[in-house]
Amino acid sequence: MKNVTITLDEKVALWARIHAAKQDMNLSRLISVLLEEKMKDEDAYQSAMQSYLAQPPQKLKETGRRYPRREDLYGGYVLTEDLQENESYGELVVINPFHTEPPSQS
Repeated sequence: MKNVTITLDEKVALWARIHAAKQDMNLSRLISVLLEEKMKDEDAYQSAMQSYLAQPPQKLKETGRRYPRREDLYGGYVLTEDLQENESYGELVVINPFHTEPPSQS
């Protein structure tokens, strides 16, 4: 193990100490665990990206044919600026990211 010194914002340090206590570990161990998880996540992402990029390219359409419409690809549910607010389609709720007012409480 390597000892290091870090500087944290007071609010971050307070949160970290409380979170470490809830996990029944000291602050040093918490930071070590969090950094190790971050490292593993990034390694897994890089591995998955390399695996994907190593695959040969695939044609999205046959020569002479048109690309499919977005509505056909996504079952008719396409987010557009025309939606006034969140709309519900059975179990599917479409969140309109272009709507500036908060969603109505139902």
